[in-house]
Amino acid sequence: MRQRISLTALLLCLLMLTSLLPAAAFADDDTIEIVDELTDDTLISEAELDGELIELPGGPEAWRCPEDELRPFTGEYGWLQLELDRPLLEQVGHQRGGQACACYALAYCRTLLDGRAQPYSDFNLGTDENDAWCAWYYGDYESLNFTEAYEVYERMVEELSAGKPIVILVNGSRTQQHYVAIVGFENARPGEPLSANNFLMLDPVAASFEPQNLGEAELDLKKQSNGVYQLVVDRSQAVLPLEAHKSSYLSACRVLPDTRSVQTTRPALLKSLPCGSSADADSSLVAVLAEGERFQTSALVQNRRGEYWYRGVTESGLVGYVFAASCTQGSPLYPGLSLSEVRMPRQLSCGEAFAIGGRLVAGGAAFQSITLEIYADGEPFDAPLLRATLPGERGFCLLEDSALAEALPFETLAEGSYCLILTAAVSQLCSTDGISLQQEEQDLLLRIQRFTVEAEPSAVDDLL
Repeated sequence: MRQRISLTALLLCLLMLTSLLPAAAFADDDTIEIVDELTDDTLISEAELDGELIELPGGPEAWRCPEDELRPFTGEYGWLQLELDRPLLEQVGHQRGGQACACYALAYCRTLLDGRAQPYSDFNLGTDENDAWCAWYYGDYESLNFTEAYEVYERMVEELSAGKPIVILVNGSRTQQHYVAIVGFENARPGEPLSANNFLMLDPVAASFEPQNLGEAELDLKKQSNGVYQLVVDRSQAVLPLEAHKSSYLSACRVLPDTRSVQTTRPALLKSLPCGSSADADSSLVAVLAEGERFQTSALVQNRRGEYWYRGVTESGLVGYVFAASCTQGSPLYPGLSLSEVRMPRQLSCGEAFAIGGRLVAGGAAFQSITLEIYADGEPFDAPLLRATLPGERGFCLLEDSALAEALPFETLAEGSYCLILTAAVSQLCSTDGISLQQEEQDLLLRIQRFTVEAEPSAVDDLL
């Protein structure tokens, strides 16, 4: 009896001590750090909301940092983005649900810094996405606390300017707590306060790896119950190249994803910024390209005068911008386009249902639609027996979570041989005159699966 009372007292003491600690525990350098993350009812994706906004206590703007915690920015940079290896990021993937956002954000940072894809599970002390406990120490990252928002923003600019992606804790109009990776900033003007609208993020629950503006996504720094903001920074020696130099010129430019192989139609200037006028003093000449020289683009940029320039790299490795009117339309490329974890039927019984599965990634482009079609084997491909299409622009699709998963009624198929075809329409943008914008759409055949439907075994067959 005496032993039982002692154990109870000990448990009560532990509970009292635990209640005094903040939700996110910050470890010393020689210990593993465990951070509480989201639960299924705190992270609400846009798809789940169906367009509805959830208002937090205090009104829809209660998640924004108070203005009295901001101060004028005194730095020099206007626009900066870290170099992103999107194919590597696609290998890491996106958060499907659960509470693994910190693990994914850390995996993005470590993948970019180390040049190899690292799964979120490398930093998870739990068992899966629904049981996720991020150990920053595993990724050589350190959690810092700040009491003022401007301190966090200014430190973020310092880290990014040094080539370091960072992780921050945020909340917003649709989530009470979430972790994202910060990979750049824009429109940072000396004399004006920095805010969430100045920073570019990779969101673990987003559909693609195109950086999003933190403020436009209605997210901002989260002040925790203990009155501090959390910023997680890299302690390794690794750094990333910067996609833009210190000029603020690009902050007013529109950047569109576009990957294609073009050739110059005449001698063309390769510039450090997308501008060719003598008035654009920020831009410098990188090289003069000869007629017929190949140039692989990574983006289509509309400059401040409305002209379109291709950003990319020459065959000799020179990086810069070429006026689009100096190039051919070229051939679209689809880097990072992939289909994995495919689940399609091979053999079914009459009346048997089937749920399609798979993970589609569009790379630097976006799927306009994804289509499944079933044909009778040997019949022409102009009259499908069954057809289902998922419309909408997306860079990533998990089929089992989409309307396509069980859209085809396999149970209605009679005995016979069939062909199942999965295709995707991928759209890309280009400009041939440097002024107008053209959109191309190409149907890409991603997978053909032949399968059979057999009659159900009779009772006699079962006995045999």
